[in-house]
Order: sequence, then C-alpha cells, then structure tokens
Amino acid sequence: MDLLVAWSPAGALAAKRATTQRPVVFLAGGDPVNLGLVPSLAKPDGNLTGIALEAKRLQLLKETIPGLMRVALPSSSEQSIASARQKLMTAARELNLELQEVVVATPAELDGAVRHAKDQGAQALLIMGSGLTYSFRKQLADLALSHRLPSMSAFREAAVAGGLLSYAPSLVGIAERGAVYVDKILKGAKPADLPIEQPTEFELVINLKTAKALGLTIPSSLLACPDQVIE
Repeated sequence: MDLLVAWSPAGALAAKRATTQRPVVFLAGGDPVNLGLVPSLAKPDGNLTGIALEAKRLQLLKETIPGLMRVALPSSSEQSIASARQKLMTAARELNLELQEVVVATPAELDGAVRHAKDQGAQALLIMGSGLTYSFRKQLADLALSHRLPSMSAFREAAVAGGLLSYAPSLVGIAERGAVYVDKILKGAKPADLPIEQPTEFELVINLKTAKALGLTIPSSLLACPDQVIE
C-alpha cells in the first residue's frame, strides 16, 4: 500500500488536496480541525490522521523577559497562523501582551522581517513552526541576537542553534509515534479509525550563552525544570 507522510500543516493540506484515497499521516498538523484537515480529533474521518501540536510559549517568554509588552511572530507564508491566532490572542490578552505578525515568504526576507519587528517595537520573537523557520533556525537565531531580541521557538533545535528558548515536543518522538500509525495503516487500518494524537510531553531548552549575550537572567523557576541547558 502507498501512503503519504507530511511533516508540516502546509504539507498535510497539500496532501489533502492531492488525494482522497491514499492514506495520509501528518506528523505536525498544527490545529488540524481549524485548518480543515479533519472534522474532529477523535474521529478524523476520510484518509488523514496523525499528530497535532500545542504549547504555552508566550507564558514562558513573559516569565523570562522583565517588562515584556510586545512580541513579534515571524511566520512563513507557506502556512497561515490563522488557526492558532485566536488561542495566541487569548493568551496574549491574559498576559497583557501585544502580538505583531510578520509574514516571511522567502529566506531572503528574514533579515528585513526581524529588522522591521525591532523597528516596530518588538521586544521578543515567538517563532512559529514551519519548514522555513526550521530550515533557517540558525539564521533566525543569529538575526534575533544581532537585533537583541530574545527568541522562543517551536523547535528545540533552534535553541541549540543559538535561540534563547524553545518549548516543544520532541521531533524524534513525533516521528516515532507517526511510524506507529504508518505501520498500522500498512497492516490494513484505516486513517479514519485512528484518532489524532496530541503530544503530552514538552521539552524546555534554555540557552544560557544567548541569555548572557542579551544581558538576561533566567528566572530560577525556569532553571529548576529545563530538559536541557546550553552553556
């Protein structure tokens, strides 16, 4: 049996448009119901199933940065963050934060996007997950540091590359759970009968080298519970 595996919401949407017959397993489906990938998490119906992501990154940024008021969201134009915007806006209101979306279409636009965010008063970056932001995580980390903007990413690899913080499920763990779905489908299971999984374990990674370069002191409450500290 042939099937498709998609790593991003954009890839999952493209697969949904491409076929209604071939099974599709998505490994990072964002908010799959609001994106229109599936009608519900418990009963995905159709030919798609997989793993969806959630996080509380704004709260961690607020705890880390004294006086934080304005956060920029660099996001790739390959996917809209509309499905996540309402949750982010609600969280921002509760934390007394203002959000500024900065859409980036190509890697060449990253420098200008971060510069624009800084010029518009951003005090930090909340980097949304996408193929572009993952592939160019090192460039984004370097740009954030050069503009003295603390960054929180959806990928632990971004903090390893020089970003300040990341809070995310393990991509390896997601791939392993996705492999379980692939195996079940290859053995005859239907995607419509496999409920969407949502990660329940998240990794907090703190880059103390970057914190020092930014002149930030990481709160003891965060240092007490990170999964990895980079020094």
